[in-house]
Amino acid sequence: MKSVKSSRQLCLIFVITVGLLLTGCNPTARQTQGLVTFSGIVAALALTYGLYLSIKEKSGFSEGLSHILMMSALCFGAAWAIGLLFIGIYNSLSPILRIVVGVVVVGLIVFLVIQFFRPPDIEKLKAKGNIQGLIRALGYKKDWAIRVAAAEALVRIGGEAIKTMETNKQIAVEPLVAALNDADYFLRGDVADALDKLGWEPDKSEAGFWYWVGKRNWKKAGAFGTPVISKLANLVEKGLPNVPDRVGITKALGKIGTPGAVEPLLAIFKKDREEDSVRQAAAKALIKIGVDGPENNDLLKLALFESISTKDPAKAVKVLFEKALLAVPILTTQMIEHQYEDVRHRWDSLKLVKGSAEEMRTLVLKNLRRYKKEAPRFEGFNVTCVIYARAAQVNTIFSNSFIPIRIWRAADSYYVCGNLNFKSI
Repeated sequence: MKSVKSSRQLCLIFVITVGLLLTGCNPTARQTQGLVTFSGIVAALALTYGLYLSIKEKSGFSEGLSHILMMSALCFGAAWAIGLLFIGIYNSLSPILRIVVGVVVVGLIVFLVIQFFRPPDIEKLKAKGNIQGLIRALGYKKDWAIRVAAAEALVRIGGEAIKTMETNKQIAVEPLVAALNDADYFLRGDVADALDKLGWEPDKSEAGFWYWVGKRNWKKAGAFGTPVISKLANLVEKGLPNVPDRVGITKALGKIGTPGAVEPLLAIFKKDREEDSVRQAAAKALIKIGVDGPENNDLLKLALFESISTKDPAKAVKVLFEKALLAVPILTTQMIEHQYEDVRHRWDSLKLVKGSAEEMRTLVLKNLRRYKKEAPRFEGFNVTCVIYARAAQVNTIFSNSFIPIRIWRAADSYYVCGNLNFKSI
């Protein structure tokens, strides 16, 4: 009951101070009646608040009751003293000033009431680092969003805020659980860690799923099965910043293995600019589940091509034409030119070269030999398939960069391009 004792001491000091100041104040009968009413209301509020503290802090009944009654009596005296002070000042004023004072007092009361009932300003509390204010906001029952925002703010502050939440577990857990599915990738993890410190354990509910998402444990998140397919797919669609996380989610969708996972896996597989490791995970999952359609099967074959590295330019060309390009689907000239437009802008490519297989083999080999001979810090060649471009590619790798050459397959010819370093003759 430390808070009760502190309130009692403050009231006592206030009553003594005001009592010393008040002499010679003679209120009218009407003013006395209003003074009694005002003091009674204050004492009743103090009594109610004291009972609330007694129940909350679980103090002994006899000890708590004595403190409550003492605080109520002192609050009654303090209210009486404040009332007398106000009446004394009021009686000494002219009629006009009394009206002004009345308006000011009413305005002040209205302002205080608004402040009392207004929801906590979480952004302001967060900016000030007001941990106690945010903890109080966790118990704001009128608005679920306020509680969640307060929990998120406390997690972001971290350190001392987390320790404070540990002593307020009863009100901290519920808004933290609600914050688990926040859109912020990093916040979800921080909230899950905070719940760990509060001793909260996930169950099979939706909150349990979001907890494992926050912990980035995709195997356990995927164990929730078919009901979470759309949620997992949505996480990849929104673009989690971490490639291993996108791979983990894709594998989890494959492990669920129901027909409902096919469509989101195909969407991941065909997504523009997706990392090849994510596409490969999607391809393996789709093959395991089973997917129909020649176009899909061609793309899956392309995705499953494993990149090959060598330091020999002749071997790199052999792998490129005899393995990688066999996994590449045949495209129309229009489709190839469309893909090249993207490369032309990003690579500053000068030309798209068309020719037979033998002509293109010779051209690529000449450029690879020149790259190896002329460029410093050569490390090797890497042959791979670029899934979104439906093309094969050989990269000349250096210690801090690489030079790419990309090749497409048409029905009766091949198309090759490179960056500014590529020579077409």
